[in-house]
Amino acid sequence: MSRLRKIVVAVFAIVLLGAGVLFLKDLRWKAAQRRRDTEYTKILSGYERNLRPGMSRAKVADYLHSNNVNYSLIGWGGDALAYAIKIGEDPSNVWYCDHWTVYVGLEFYPSTAERAEVDPMPTDTLRELHIRKLGTCL
Repeated sequence: MSRLRKIVVAVFAIVLLGAGVLFLKDLRWKAAQRRRDTEYTKILSGYERNLRPGMSRAKVADYLHSNNVNYSLIGWGGDALAYAIKIGEDPSNVWYCDHWTVYVGLEFYPSTAERAEVDPMPTDTLRELHIRKLGTCL
């Protein structure tokens, strides 16, 4: 076997091995992500059992306070400020993104059009619950 041919075979073997390692790493990451997503869905289901669309913001807040749930007011571009309940963090699988923070989002219909994006009203009504992921990418 010529020297050039040995080098080509060695380089090909290294590239093939590297591709295999990356493929296995990606498979493991996806399996772990499926497990995390399953857990997030279970958490969301628990909130969906107790918080129904149409409930007032005051009743939702009472439920969250009585269960010692920490939440934040956040503007996600809807008609009224939402509640965000942090439930986890997902690692990024790409170099150009940071981790992803995972929330249960509680979005509301405003009870009045005046200052709905600024002042949450106790009479706002729950519109939907969902999982929301926020992160930073280049």
